[in-house]
Amino acid sequence: MLDYAKKKAEALGVKAVFVKADMKNFTLREPVDFAFTMLGSLYVKTTEDILNHSNSVARALKPGGLYLLD
Repeated sequence: MLDYAKKKAEALGVKAVFVKADMKNFTLREPVDFAFTMLGSLYVKTTEDILNHSNSVARALKPGGLYLLD
């Protein structure tokens, strides 16, 4: 899916960064303005997993950044 998304973004001339990582615990090299997770790809089993995911996203976003879970 990442390869497909990269090709699609390139074809549309959209600047995007794609990250392959554990959804429950990740860090980015630098904070971002926007993060998006497709709900169907959110793989969590426990409340702790979703909290870890949320904390990882919070660390990854710039102040005032937007997270879309759809």
